Amino acid sequence: MTMPVVEANPTVRVGMDEQRHIKNLVILFAESVGRAVPGEDAEGETIGQHNDLAASVIRKHHGQVIKTIGASVMAEFADPAAAVSAAVEMERLLMESPQGFSHCDQMGLRIGIHGLIGDCQRIDLFGSVVQLAANITKNAAPGQILTSHEVCDALTKETDLHFQWFRKVTIEGQTDSADIFEVHWATAPTGIPPRYEAAFQVGTGGMGIVYKARDRETGEIVALKVLRSDIAADPAMQENLRREVCLARKVTHKNVCRIHEFNRSNGIAYISMEFVEGASLLSTLQRGGRLPWNEALKIMRQVCAGLGEAHAQGIVHRDLKPANIMMDRNGVAKIMDFGIARSFQGTGQMTGTLVGTPAYMAPEQVELKGVDARTDVYALGLLLYEIVTGSQAFEGDPPIAVALKQLREFPTRPREIVPSLPAHAEAVILKCMQKDPRKRFQSMEELAAAFRSNAPAKPAVSLWSSFVTDVRSSGRDLKRDLQ
Repeated sequence: MTMPVVEANPTVRVGMDEQRHIKNLVILFAESVGRAVPGEDAEGETIGQHNDLAASVIRKHHGQVIKTIGASVMAEFADPAAAVSAAVEMERLLMESPQGFSHCDQMGLRIGIHGLIGDCQRIDLFGSVVQLAANITKNAAPGQILTSHEVCDALTKETDLHFQWFRKVTIEGQTDSADIFEVHWATAPTGIPPRYEAAFQVGTGGMGIVYKARDRETGEIVALKVLRSDIAADPAMQENLRREVCLARKVTHKNVCRIHEFNRSNGIAYISMEFVEGASLLSTLQRGGRLPWNEALKIMRQVCAGLGEAHAQGIVHRDLKPANIMMDRNGVAKIMDFGIARSFQGTGQMTGTLVGTPAYMAPEQVELKGVDARTDVYALGLLLYEIVTGSQAFEGDPPIAVALKQLREFPTRPREIVPSLPAHAEAVILKCMQKDPRKRFQSMEELAAAFRSNAPAKPAVSLWSSFVTDVRSSGRDLKRDLQ
């Protein structure tokens, strides 16, 4: 691959007097990171190839290379969309044309972008914009594109770009941290039918990778959940996808993600489903921390309604957690991922395999006992606990240790963490989390009724005593089973 060489010395686009007033100021850093294949001058050659590639793409998208310093290229753009498009093209070229980089197997580009959108004083603000862009870049991994919230907010209406909150970063010299976002740029694997266009990655799940695409036949934007390539040949995993579709299609409710179909095509298996434009509850909590009780109620009432419909169809979710609750831009909650859901009609007996996420598993799941609607009630209690306190009820490592805590430990009372939490709110949470399913709310309808009332049947102190008694009883049962 032949690329123009980047000037070693810094260059400036125009004179300072001409740059004093501009509409947008966007800075991009592209830095080569990783280890090259062993060999004399291999790393230097790879960095040179990456820098040449970056410079070429930057100019193609109407950006200006300001300077190159070692493995890093800094550029300025007037348009945030052009900067992100340039970053995506760099990453895709590196991914799709490895033969052009003889020593690139273990190296890649990490890219950070920050900008001020709107009229700004360039001379006064240039240094701070560069500093934050460099800081963002340091948080990126090879092949990753991160941006500031200013760039993300400016491009949220772009149909061909998808941003996801990544984390908060501390900025040198400032007391406040800043939100940074990841740009999902990877395209769907070959084999996706031609009816879907512009498919690119927007997230990952327990069984596969999720892509956003346009359905040419309906004109709708959809999500395609594709089984991971390393397990696509496993018939059991394909069966999980098929079961998710069969179960989820039985549930028609505004608070449950709508499933379209399951397909196998050209060696891959995928589900097409409703695309939810928004963020997961997990991302919301990581970004903003715990929610006040009234905000938590708005979400939980919707989740209760969606689960109530699933239970009416005889389906228990079994894997409720913040990552499986999506919030769209209108505040509508959508329950996702029925991948390990099962019918609880009949005996409801489990197989000998532990399935679910330990931090959100009910005791009966850990003990491989039968599951029913009350299993989801327990998970909802754990979910609500995390939403209002900002921390999981049970934490630890390895995961099996967390699962065992569901059996024999009790968490810190919510009001000890958040004293302002209403007493009836704590009582609702503790009743959901009773170890004995008979002592929980028996249905989503019963739980929803408790949400509407400020006076639960039992006070929190009574529920806590019952909680402790159940834990001690579970501990004795576990000890007996192990003997």
